[in-house]
Amino acid sequence: MRNVLIGLCLFMSSQLAFGSSSTTQEFNNISLIKELFNEYAEKLDSSKLDNYFSKNFILISNNEQDSYAKFKKEQTLLFNNLKSLKVLSIDDLIAKDNKVVGRVSIKLTPKSGEPQIYYNIFIAQIKDHKIEKMWEVLYPSWDEKLLTTAEKK
Repeated sequence: MRNVLIGLCLFMSSQLAFGSSSTTQEFNNISLIKELFNEYAEKLDSSKLDNYFSKNFILISNNEQDSYAKFKKEQTLLFNNLKSLKVLSIDDLIAKDNKVVGRVSIKLTPKSGEPQIYYNIFIAQIKDHKIEKMWEVLYPSWDEKLLTTAEKK
């Protein structure tokens, strides 16, 4: 009985801290993030980039800012240089209004080279069902070898 009471108190305090219910917008925003990883990232389908990211998209990753054009170019190069991208976990997805916060672990296997696991903590700001801005801390930072082009060689 004591465990039930402790559990109930923890549940009630979490509802006070994080809100007791999610709106439809918040539910849809979390769904968008999950779909992004399942339908875009794991399938290495850069043709779906416009389905998930606004043309005004800004990425701030490890304190470096990228425009939509640069992000699109790098995503295409990255996907072209990978054999696979596997989402190992998506954790702690929390939505409030137009933002989603979460953690994700991914395993990238390049066409040549050893697999690498990346850990990402992010805040995504969503507008009109697309990600408009994303702040992330990524460890380790992206391997520049995955972002090379034929012109650079």
